[in-house]
Amino acid sequence: MGSLTSGSVVKTFFRHLFMGFGSALVLSLYSVVDAIMVGRYEGEDGMAAIATIVPIWTIALSIGLLFGIGGATRIASALGAKKEEKARGYFAVTIILLLAVSVLAWLVLLFFDRQLLSYFGAEGPILELALLYVRPIKWVLPLVIFAQALTSFVRNDGSPLYASLAVIIGGIGNIVFDYLLVFTFNLGIYGAGIATAGSESLTCLLLLIRLFFFPKRLRFVKPKDFFYRASDILASGFPSFIIDAATGIVAVFMNRQIVSCFEGEEALAIYGVIGQFAFVALSFSYGIAHASQPLIGANLGAHRPKRVKKLLELGTASAAVLGLLFTLAALLLPQELASLFMTDPQPDVLMAASDYILPYAGTFFFLTLNVYWAYFFIATYNTTLSIVISIFRSIVLPLLFIYVFPLIMPPLSLFYAMLAVEALVSIVSAGVILFFLKKKPSRLLGTERPSVPIAAEASSEGLPPSR
Repeated sequence: MGSLTSGSVVKTFFRHLFMGFGSALVLSLYSVVDAIMVGRYEGEDGMAAIATIVPIWTIALSIGLLFGIGGATRIASALGAKKEEKARGYFAVTIILLLAVSVLAWLVLLFFDRQLLSYFGAEGPILELALLYVRPIKWVLPLVIFAQALTSFVRNDGSPLYASLAVIIGGIGNIVFDYLLVFTFNLGIYGAGIATAGSESLTCLLLLIRLFFFPKRLRFVKPKDFFYRASDILASGFPSFIIDAATGIVAVFMNRQIVSCFEGEEALAIYGVIGQFAFVALSFSYGIAHASQPLIGANLGAHRPKRVKKLLELGTASAAVLGLLFTLAALLLPQELASLFMTDPQPDVLMAASDYILPYAGTFFFLTLNVYWAYFFIATYNTTLSIVISIFRSIVLPLLFIYVFPLIMPPLSLFYAMLAVEALVSIVSAGVILFFLKKKPSRLLGTERPSVPIAAEASSEGLPPSR
């Protein structure tokens, strides 16, 4: 753990960030490559089907990250404080919780996939396409959820490179088999679902092998104080669940409003393009957050507030640059983004791309900042604060703005709703951070370890004091 709590903060951060971005790139490819292949094979209906699948995908990911981030936050702090048995206890409890919730989610999707997709906005031929995609994924849903959580554990167990490689190998497999199954074997959207299910399963298998056959510090032990540790994990992970589930929750609201406010499939298909682009932005935002999380936890546990503050600055700057790049891409290339996901789109679809993507573009700048700051609050144990902000960002404000904007303004205002949500949350979050840094810095950064006299330090180690 010494490399996390000593040496150059900047070098350590960017080393973890590079590996985090590698994982983020491949994670985004799982969804984006599927969408590109499906859009080019199935056309507008395929992209509309993908838009209705987004809530299922994001909720599955958010369940994995609920326990991955919740458990990893507690594990990192315990390892930073040199308490390996405590860290192992949290690891064991997290695995048990993860298994129970994964099986429950699997049963829900297994028996209620049609009802869920219908509620998420799929109708007629779009519903049938969505069901084809989900059919192979629902059989391996627990592995999909586990893959998200285990990545965080492998990073905390001292192998961030292995974690990234496991995700990259699965992602490359997804790309190869997507092309083969969708086009070569002519399976269309069903082939994309098979490729995704197989690649996620492969990633999960590689991570399980590393953790359970070649562990370093984390080992599965008989858990003590199960319910106490479970409450700690859920408290630390719940804000992250809300953050990640926000994409799925917002997608449900948006899908239903788009079907209500616009005729035809163009608006829903373009929102499918926006959703894929947003998923890429979120994946890279998670890369920043996940790269920072073990560093923040370790330095909090080791009482290094100056290093924690530097990590806050580095993460915020990285998120701002990332968000600016995604905003510029959406502003400058709306029709090119639509063409990427569909073969020879009709002129009315390209016009719709400009009409709907441009109002949404500014959302990406604030989104990346909000994701990083929310994860920073989680990593520094400001759990209540993170939960309150996350609930307003993911449920209260989207529900209000998405339904109110089209009532008092033209239907196109629906695509400005999330910009208003993300901008407002960014202003509030930045104000909270500045307030605490000025008035209560220990609330965000922790406290310095009190200096220990040499004699006392030696005595605590069972050695005679030096003379």
